[in-house]
Amino acid sequence: MRNSSFEKSTFAYRVPDEWSAEGAYLPEDYKFDENGLLVDTTTAYSGKASVRMTKKPSPGRTVGLRQRFDVQPGKRYRMNIRYRADIKQGGFYIVFSALDKDGKFLRHYSANRGVKNTDGKWQFLEVATGIKDDTVFMWVEAILYDDSAEGVVWIDDFTCAMIDE
Repeated sequence: MRNSSFEKSTFAYRVPDEWSAEGAYLPEDYKFDENGLLVDTTTAYSGKASVRMTKKPSPGRTVGLRQRFDVQPGKRYRMNIRYRADIKQGGFYIVFSALDKDGKFLRHYSANRGVKNTDGKWQFLEVATGIKDDTVFMWVEAILYDDSAEGVVWIDDFTCAMIDE
């Protein structure tokens, strides 16, 4: 992952460099609201920054962050993240989403949900997946799900790598 610790933010504001909060979470088509993101230099698991994700219930909208990367069919990948959460409704998830050669969404491969309240402590969350032959790219996504979700999550040290087997 590029800028996995969210230390680089050219505009020092919403979306860290190398990450995206554009488009929609599919297949539900929840539009991403980048106003719910903030590069937070007051709270970090490591380094000097994290990303704070804040969401209130909003029909058809969510708060999320994603990064796209090339994958090799037949291989397995693992992602993990450090997070702090205070979620009143819905949940915080990390998700592998498959894309074809044209960058079109195919499916979700796997996801994992964090706990709703970490009592101010940083927690570890991970998930792994295998890659099918039709997949050329993947998104790793951190998302407050669903559109009725409400709460705040800080994320840091978001990594993803091929599993050596």
